[in-house]
Amino acid sequence: CSSSYGPTPAMMIGDDRINFNLEIKTYDHQDNKIKSITASRLDRYGGDDADEDDENSDGMIDLTPDDLAQPGFIGDTMTLESSHVLASSHRSERTYSNDKGYFTIAEVVQAIIKFELVDRPKCSPYGCIDDHHIYFEGLEPNEMNDAFTIAWSA
Repeated sequence: CSSSYGPTPAMMIGDDRINFNLEIKTYDHQDNKIKSITASRLDRYGGDDADEDDENSDGMIDLTPDDLAQPGFIGDTMTLESSHVLASSHRSERTYSNDKGYFTIAEVVQAIIKFELVDRPKCSPYGCIDDHHIYFEGLEPNEMNDAFTIAWSA
């Protein structure tokens, strides 16, 4: 993977990344059946652009449609894989393709949601969906540098 392939700073671990959290709805918490996953509160750290006069401001700025249309991942394909340490038979890996040479931030978020619908039911050692690690921290390359894992925090 060259430096011109992979996540843009908006999707990598670091201060420039976007933020969002997953809202996970299940049919039956014990059956590992997910009804839906959506991304909510898409924003970024505002720095000097944040509204300092707003006492309710947490320094974050909501992403606009223009922000979401910016490149989030450079490449014709993006491969996501499980970040959890599981037996190889339980690991998920999915490759997403496009014909424009990059994925927008919105497309990366949608690919992450599609991936989590497949991967989340497999990832909990406790037999139920992990609905605690839902805060996006960024994409990071795997050890072989041929796919990316998704970092989540609680």
